[in-house]
Amino acid sequence: MYRAALRSIFSELQRQDRLCLVEELNFSSNKTKDFVSYAAEMGFGQDFLLITESLNENLFLASRNIPSVVVVDVEAIDPVLLLRHEKVAIDKLAIERINEWLS
Repeated sequence: MYRAALRSIFSELQRQDRLCLVEELNFSSNKTKDFVSYAAEMGFGQDFLLITESLNENLFLASRNIPSVVVVDVEAIDPVLLLRHEKVAIDKLAIERINEWLS
């Protein structure tokens, strides 16, 4: 039931154009200013969830000062978290793990 709910939510996010795929998230800086400019460049908006295959320390440090942005790894996703945010961005490695888990 849980996996079916996640599959349904991901499908709905894709249909509503709220799901963004990111090639790679190797964030070399831990500065919030750099993260904000990266998010603006990628077109994520103000309120988004970023799902990574494994949580990078620099990415976590750069994003923690922004209240409307949540960065999690694949193991931490749940239906409420996916529905709470305006946009959901997923890196390529994370989408592969999610596909394995949901199939």
